[in-house]
Amino acid sequence: MHLKKISVISVIKGIKSSLYNSFDTLYKQGKDHFDHIVIFKDISKDDIKNLNKKYPQSQFIIEKDNDYRNKFFAINQAINEVKTEYICFLHDDDHYINDSYLKDSNRIINEENVDMVSSNIKFHINGKTQRSWKLHKKYNIFSFHNIPAHTSIIYKKDLHNELGYYSLDFPIAADFDFMINLISKSNLRTKHINYYSLSMSLGGDSTNIKNLYKVFMEDLKIFKKNNLSFPITRTFLKKILKIKQYYE
Repeated sequence: MHLKKISVISVIKGIKSSLYNSFDTLYKQGKDHFDHIVIFKDISKDDIKNLNKKYPQSQFIIEKDNDYRNKFFAINQAINEVKTEYICFLHDDDHYINDSYLKDSNRIINEENVDMVSSNIKFHINGKTQRSWKLHKKYNIFSFHNIPAHTSIIYKKDLHNELGYYSLDFPIAADFDFMINLISKSNLRTKHINYYSLSMSLGGDSTNIKNLYKVFMEDLKIFKKNNLSFPITRTFLKKILKIKQYYE
């Protein structure tokens, strides 16, 4: 069977112990099922040499933005390096918890020619699951709380030609802005794999309690930017309804 390889993008800043766990779980997916593009900064040449030796299928590229405006500049840079048809993300605090996820996704892509594959994800602190993001049968387009998590999707790179890249105006929530545009496409062909594919660490930019106000304000601006009615109500609902994810 012909496999349409998926490019997995990782943005890293410095070396964390979790990085090795993250990349190890990627390599367990099987080398035939992915390409790996790593955008990095603040890492020594020796560290990159060691990472290259340990992860020979990974392509390490230095981030061009010396001012480090935000991580989405690096993500956009990585997208321009992608040679495959599909994209997904795995950062240094994330790890796969299903070893066949990319294989299963490649099979679906090959057989059904979808625009997007999604799955369920978990959130952890020190390896212990705290929260689950399980996609239900219908997206909630009003509050956008019940849509696939950005890290859970594998999507066609060509969609960026239509929807644009990740906006640098939203340093924390540009992925949510992209998801609104993506999910709002009336002809989007999707397939959901109903299992947990990966686990993210709570405490990143979008889940850190210190950033609650910043995320709230970015979400509000995103709803307004996309000309969605009742932006304040939508923003509050998006936050409130996610509480149930702690009880899934």
